[in-house]
Amino acid sequence: MIRNKIHFKDLFFNDNLLSIDMLMVFVILFLCPSILKAQYTPKEIDSLMTKEVYRLRDENNIQEIANLSRKAIQYSKKINYKKGEIYGYARLGNALCNLKKYKESLEALNTAQRIIETSNIKDNVISASIFLGMGRCYSESKTSYDNAIIQFENSLNFANRILDKNDKNLYLSIIYSNLYSVYSNMNNKNEAVKYLYKGLSIKEDPYACICLANHHNLNKNIDSAKFYLKKAETYNLNDFNKATLDNEWGKYYEEKKDYAKAILHYQSAEDLAKKINEMLILDKAYSGLYSSYHNIGNLEKAIDYSDKRVMLKDSIVNKQSSNSEITINDIVRKKEKLIHKEFSKSQKLYFILGVLVLLILSFLAFKIYKNSKEKNKVQKLIEEKEIEIKEKETLAENLQLKINDSFDELINLAKSNSPEFFTRFKEVYPEKIDALLAINDKLRVTELTLCAYIFLGFKTKDIALFTFKSINTIRNRKYNLRKKLFIEEDQDMEIWFKKL
Repeated sequence: MIRNKIHFKDLFFNDNLLSIDMLMVFVILFLCPSILKAQYTPKEIDSLMTKEVYRLRDENNIQEIANLSRKAIQYSKKINYKKGEIYGYARLGNALCNLKKYKESLEALNTAQRIIETSNIKDNVISASIFLGMGRCYSESKTSYDNAIIQFENSLNFANRILDKNDKNLYLSIIYSNLYSVYSNMNNKNEAVKYLYKGLSIKEDPYACICLANHHNLNKNIDSAKFYLKKAETYNLNDFNKATLDNEWGKYYEEKKDYAKAILHYQSAEDLAKKINEMLILDKAYSGLYSSYHNIGNLEKAIDYSDKRVMLKDSIVNKQSSNSEITINDIVRKKEKLIHKEFSKSQKLYFILGVLVLLILSFLAFKIYKNSKEKNKVQKLIEEKEIEIKEKETLAENLQLKINDSFDELINLAKSNSPEFFTRFKEVYPEKIDALLAINDKLRVTELTLCAYIFLGFKTKDIALFTFKSINTIRNRKYNLRKKLFIEEDQDMEIWFKKL
């Protein structure tokens, strides 16, 4: 049987062929694939969080991992897939940490941990990942090295429970590397090297080899440094490890006084650090370039990289300062006008020779004086810039200590249920109190105090413990706060306060 062909235009313009009901059926069937596609299954969400993330990680596309994680969270919420939400927030938090968005990263990681607690899902791999991300946020932002160590130890606890040997070794290796970095930043070299060797005993990786090379470079063991540098080169390195490795090769060649090769490696590290926006690696490259050029007597280049270090320190501490500039004038006039007089041939020759000798001696004397003056000037400028760099480093350290001291002071006052707690909180975070009173100016001091506890990250049972109240009392007060501050029931209060 042969069917008559029906053209697409006939479906819309031929009254005999298509009724309104038929048109509706056609539209639904046409849109059905898109509607069905919007609903992902748990298996498809898991695939997004494994295969796709691994692919993007190999491509070093961190921003796309963050975008994909947000999509996975949305898909999981639509079908109430809690495990998918946890994995989505955990992946998002770690991606944001890599993008140096530490505040947003901690919010995502804390949300993942809260869902784990409320849904009673137990997964050692994801818990290790969450605490590892938290530790990295505290460590890399230099907010609190002590808190970073606590989170890394939490991650270590879960990593040791992972059943799959490959996953277990992978996490242990990463955690030990991060503990090495923390203790190195705290100038506790013994602890740092201990964790470095622990990581290598489990799984060799390029970063650990580079760190060991750094350790041997600092201790002038250049043969051992070269061994680990060569070993690191056998891996498929990302840009971060390439830049770090180039800095260590530069240091190695500096120790061997092969400054030409040192400069080549430091310049490579400089280019890669700019590409991936790694300021600490860039600072080390600038420092190496400065010292290398200084050692070969290229003072102009040394000053150039000294200037770059000063500017980089400004960006690290988020302050601007005027940069000193120096121009070295190395042009000397060599031509002099001679007054021609009529002398005898011999007298003229002697006169010319005398003038030439005088000019040569004068030029040499002037050159020596000029070089001495310029060297003194350059040396003085270098010393001034080194002092300026040290002042900026001290400023950054003092600012960090001030932030840490205020936070630690508030935590201690809260734990001791001190009457001074709320007064001190108002001094440290006045804008939070103002924002709360702007929403509801009838909030009592006890209610504002509870807000302060929640903002600082205390859980219900901790608040009850430190304020000598029952858990039910604290829950009731938090419920009343939600009503007075118009906080939705599914909104996490701690995140709400921090976003306020």
